[in-house]
Amino acid sequence: MTPAGLLDLILNSFLASFVFPLEPEINWFSWLAFYPDNMLVATLVALAGSILGLLASYGIGWIIAIDRKNMPVSEAQYQRATRLVRRYLVWLFLVPWVPFLPVLALVTGFLRVSLLYFLPLALLGRLAYYSYYLTLG
Repeated sequence: MTPAGLLDLILNSFLASFVFPLEPEINWFSWLAFYPDNMLVATLVALAGSILGLLASYGIGWIIAIDRKNMPVSEAQYQRATRLVRRYLVWLFLVPWVPFLPVLALVTGFLRVSLLYFLPLALLGRLAYYSYYLTLG
């Protein structure tokens, strides 16, 4: 397992969880095929890249919300949206195959949902995602 290959794996996972429509499993599966003894390392690297990508999306949403006062959204609408996201949408992070997780992370950051609420759910969802594929192999 080379450092350049690990960098490729983490970047691919990051970009797939950030904004680009990539398939991180393909890169991850190739690592598992060529280096079956390093399955845990490859999985942890892919998981780290995926979580970092979701955190980057969350952070961009957080930054965009700084200028919220110039947006055509009333405070009542903002509070209602925040309640809906906290009550329902944030639980979608536990469903690993939801295709719009980066967008949901951006919205979650924009609505200033606590990172302590967002991060464990995103981590559990990504763990479920990789665990599912590991059990298939």
